[in-house]
Amino acid sequence: MLTVSYLRYADDIILLAISQVLLDKHDSTSQEFGLLINVNKTRVMTLKGCPCNTVTQGTTLEQVSSFSQLSSVITEDGKYGVEISARLGKAYGISISLTEIWKSHDMSVRTKLRLLQTLCVAGRNICMRELDSENGR
Repeated sequence: MLTVSYLRYADDIILLAISQVLLDKHDSTSQEFGLLINVNKTRVMTLKGCPCNTVTQGTTLEQVSSFSQLSSVITEDGKYGVEISARLGKAYGISISLTEIWKSHDMSVRTKLRLLQTLCVAGRNICMRELDSENGR
């Protein structure tokens, strides 16, 4: 029996298949219900960057080394470096947009410190997750 694991997000699906056969099975079953894989939007990523030649509906799918899903960056090496950089960039953008809050006299220093602490804890958690994965925890 063939099993295909997948995650659904609205009209997006992340398909975890270990072979072309599983992708073909998913494609044919979807077509039975009038659903088609949009080959123009579909990308393939393999673990550890192993090259693959994935074909569906007669079209070879583009292989990528990373993709973004639900505000997270997923890479073929499974490490968090790109994710951390992306989040730090977002945090920097947010901190710039908070300049008026930091300068404001309408908000207490205590509230500003709590906001800063929240931002720092979120960043620390991401960094700790990266260190844990590198140390095999």
